Amino acid sequence: MISLPVRFQALITISTLRGFPPKIIWIRVGNCTTSQIEKLIRAHYETIQQMQENPTAGILLLR
Repeated sequence: MISLPVRFQALITISTLRGFPPKIIWIRVGNCTTSQIEKLIRAHYETIQQMQENPTAGILLLR
């Protein structure tokens, strides 16, 4: 299974309309560095793993 970290509303809309896969990790933050995004993803590692294992989960919002 592939997860796709995104910051674009269009991909969220497509997933909502057409269903998943792909599973989407929606990174909902303002302007930030790659390092800050990495820290956000690492901080939510367990939640991301749970989403990967859940066949009914399609979108995970990270703030």
